[in-house]
Amino acid sequence: MKFLRVLIVLLVLVPSLAWTDSLKVTPSEIELGNLKEGPPVVKKVALTNTGTEDLTIGNVKASWACITVALGKRTLKQGESTDVEITYKTYKYAGKFDKTITISYGPDGKAQTVISLNGNVDPIPMGNLELGSRKTDVGTVKVGAENEV
Repeated sequence: MKFLRVLIVLLVLVPSLAWTDSLKVTPSEIELGNLKEGPPVVKKVALTNTGTEDLTIGNVKASWACITVALGKRTLKQGESTDVEITYKTYKYAGKFDKTITISYGPDGKAQTVISLNGNVDPIPMGNLELGSRKTDVGTVKVGAENEV
């Protein structure tokens, strides 16, 4: 009975493990350095099918709303590549960041690889606003009369 359980587990896991090394991501880490708040930053990452069979990319998901991703192709033949265009929006997202993009692939979409994206966004410098008095003395005002301020 124990042998049967082990055999079932192996039959379930081994096909999934075969897919874990079939997708090469170049680069898998993106260091954006210091950025100025405002303009978006666009980077491309290459995905290559290094396996022996066609590879289906199920999902490409960013960990934060400031990142959008666009996948070139969902199905890659053996040795074929496609690009993922990653856009990091800097406006309203000042400060240090360390985000991820998760790519699910394989026949059941359970194999995953992660791209890390990090850097720092310097905030837009704000000027000083000087306010004067909130009240202005207009003197005595009579109904129907004109006064200069």
